[in-house]
Amino acid sequence: MKICSNKNCIHNGQPQPFTNFTKNRTAKSGYNSQCKDCYKEYIKNNYQKKLELDKRWRDKNSEKIKNRVKEYDKEKCLFLSVNGQVLFLNQYEECRQDLDKPEFLQARCTYCGGWFNPTNREVTNRVRAINGNYAGESRIYCSANCKLACPTYRQRLYPKTFKKNTSREVNSFLRKIVLERDNYQCQKCGKDKNEVILHCHHIDPVIKNSILSEDPENCLTLCKDCHKIAHLTISGCSYHELKKCQNK
Repeated sequence: MKICSNKNCIHNGQPQPFTNFTKNRTAKSGYNSQCKDCYKEYIKNNYQKKLELDKRWRDKNSEKIKNRVKEYDKEKCLFLSVNGQVLFLNQYEECRQDLDKPEFLQARCTYCGGWFNPTNREVTNRVRAINGNYAGESRIYCSANCKLACPTYRQRLYPKTFKKNTSREVNSFLRKIVLERDNYQCQKCGKDKNEVILHCHHIDPVIKNSILSEDPENCLTLCKDCHKIAHLTISGCSYHELKKCQNK
């Protein structure tokens, strides 16, 4: 039996069995001086105090934090980096100097292959991922639409639940060639990659004619909505008909 050292203990200083105390190798008796109930309350009170202090500090400095994050996100990565990140990134990604502003870096988008100016955070995360110090690959995308349309974005090797991709996977090199040829615009509605998600559509389906599957002349740039309409309206191109051809 052991007595809790807390004066305000719930058990009013009465002896308790050792099962009510957590083990502690550093203590002489091998158990903590406070019982489990008092120790839980002690942790709970300290945690609440810590939350209150953090909340006060955030309320005072909320505007400063937001402005710092916005400024950091908007900062474009310079072509001549002090810590050598650009030189290291250039070994794995296709990079160049900005044609209009040579002091800034330009890189290829992972999905569409277009040139754009990445931020310091994007370059830093990509370098950390290459070095193995960051979870995932942290690929570089020019816009949120390209990030959502990319079939390999946030994918695992053996996921429990598969991601519902917005596009069917095609050859990444073929997709980049077709999108660049069509100036990153939907050939039906005319919207660009900053407004909509762009897909690479096969005019002659791959299942029916596999010889032309890698031919850029057989492909067309369409947005997500126009791509759905094309598979619904064109005869022989609907998903139901393509599945029948695949099962044959």
